Amino acid sequence: MQLRSPSDRFPAVPHVSIEVPDSWAAHDLPASVITAYDTASPAHFRVNATVAIERTLAGPSLTEIAARFAEAAIDDLPDYVVHGEEVVAPAAPDGLPRFLRLHSYRPVGAPFDVFQAQCLVLVPTPAPAGAAADLVSLHATCPGDVADRYGAVFRAVADSLSIGPRV
Repeated sequence: MQLRSPSDRFPAVPHVSIEVPDSWAAHDLPASVITAYDTASPAHFRVNATVAIERTLAGPSLTEIAARFAEAAIDDLPDYVVHGEEVVAPAAPDGLPRFLRLHSYRPVGAPFDVFQAQCLVLVPTPAPAGAAADLVSLHATCPGDVADRYGAVFRAVADSLSIGPRV
């Protein structure tokens, strides 16, 4: 038996796009489908935004998946602090809710905290692959000492996350 992807059984991942400021540049990073960084980042950290897509089993809700992310972060990062979270129903044509969380943590061995905006979107797969879903995760990261400078930028990037048809 030959199996192939993309196919009805193993659909392609959804098309995704984000808008970043004109001063940012595209970059390649393993395990992400989109990566960009601020060319005017502080000297001690490359401010960035990444988008990854992971095929997962359908079933858990978006808030359950977000809770699992937070539990893992709490276990791995003792200084993990959530600054806010919300489920956002976008006006975008995809009609998919987003889970947005702002948090900070101190990476092991780092001399400074990291501030991060996380945006999660659960994209159902079409039948017959309906037992799966694609988790789109956007992470925008900067050092904590410049979080005030990047907070609005990160929110704009998260708000721009667009999920399009599978290619």
